[in-house]
Amino acid sequence: MAEAKVRRLGQDLVQSQPILVVGEPRPGRNNVQGIVRDAGFEVVGAGTGEEALELFQRTQPGAIILDITLPGINGFEVCAHLRAETDEVPILMLSRRAEGEHKMRGFELGADDYLVRPFHPGELIARIRAMLRRCWAPERGILRSGDIQFEPITLKCHKGGVEIDLTPKEALLLSAFLQSPGRVLDREQLARRLWGEDHYGSAKGLDMHIRRLREKIEDDPSRPAHLVTAWGAGYLWK
Repeated sequence: MAEAKVRRLGQDLVQSQPILVVGEPRPGRNNVQGIVRDAGFEVVGAGTGEEALELFQRTQPGAIILDITLPGINGFEVCAHLRAETDEVPILMLSRRAEGEHKMRGFELGADDYLVRPFHPGELIARIRAMLRRCWAPERGILRSGDIQFEPITLKCHKGGVEIDLTPKEALLLSAFLQSPGRVLDREQLARRLWGEDHYGSAKGLDMHIRRLREKIEDDPSRPAHLVTAWGAGYLWK
């Protein structure tokens, strides 16, 4: 039971990464952003391929839902650009075309899945979760920085080979920083990670979790080498 609970917490941690949804918003049951948000995921929306490539760099999403039909560069071109950057973030392509050749092109460019419109909202969410399970399995999802190693699915953290006991909120914070090294994460972003979109967590509450995480991972918490403060902006990982 304890192992299952830890794995479930780890899956929740992975789910806390935003899903980048690329495509013009649609009304009704195929409004992808609404479907994904209602399933409990944080959503970042892009209306064009160019905007998607910019947001990918800024938000470090856990998965990408990519419509093939886009103004400007199309979904196939976006997929090729993304795969030139990384082969780890899963991509699900959406299209009204069900032809085999169309699907094959998507898979050859590096897509992990392909869904034809119209679709049932439940099928879209099931496919997203299946992609996350496959692509962020422990052996692929290990995050490392110096002598620190963190497994998002199991929540296990090691420093210099010694296991460190993290609380779920400390694990959420560490995962956010290790996924975005060198990038300032503002306090609002971090609060959403800890308490969700409708968060009521105080600034003091966030600072407390940051301080406790530093005490566990820093050699000298009073002079942090990794988790540093960006004054007036937030925190970043070095």
